[in-house]
Amino acid sequence: MPEDEDVLKDFGFNNVLFGGDQSQLLGVNGGLYRSGTVSAEEIHEWRIGGILVQKIKEFYLSMPEHSRGQYFAWFLKNSHTLERLKTRQEAEQDYPAVFYDKSKPYLETSDHNKAVRDLKPEAKKLSYYLLAGTLHRISPNPTDEAWYFFGFVTCRGMHEEAILQDLYQLVLTESDESFFYEFHSRRRGIVPPATFTQF
Repeated sequence: MPEDEDVLKDFGFNNVLFGGDQSQLLGVNGGLYRSGTVSAEEIHEWRIGGILVQKIKEFYLSMPEHSRGQYFAWFLKNSHTLERLKTRQEAEQDYPAVFYDKSKPYLETSDHNKAVRDLKPEAKKLSYYLLAGTLHRISPNPTDEAWYFFGFVTCRGMHEEAILQDLYQLVLTESDESFFYEFHSRRRGIVPPATFTQF
């Protein structure tokens, strides 16, 4: 992961504060560099010229579909990360709202405008927190009640946490047609996720 603050801002890394999304964005950029056909100077010119998103799409779309990898599929759904670039401070201020953005559609309409702390009963609030984390591939913190409530306390290390996280992802979320869902759908068939209310 880049460490230079200008690089983090200029290439959208501050807009993806979550580990999984950061890895995806890094993979998109890594594909450009590793191709050997695009120089760092060209990428810089694309960014300065405001055509970085367009050029990334052109680069990957020029490849056979099976060669594009999962990073580009993620990028097509998240190219907005390069639209309004933020400093680290701006991104951290936006963090609470961004953390729950992907999970909001799973709530009942009557709960859409409520703050997380106002969700009732307590189990709904904890479940919503788990869902938001699952959508970002983040396990609950050991200091959070959700760590105990959803069984992460029983895991013997990060590997088992990742397996439990995968299970929750399969139970709670819609397929995004990534390799993860394709792989599991081939093994178990297509099973629709539980609704948030059912969970």
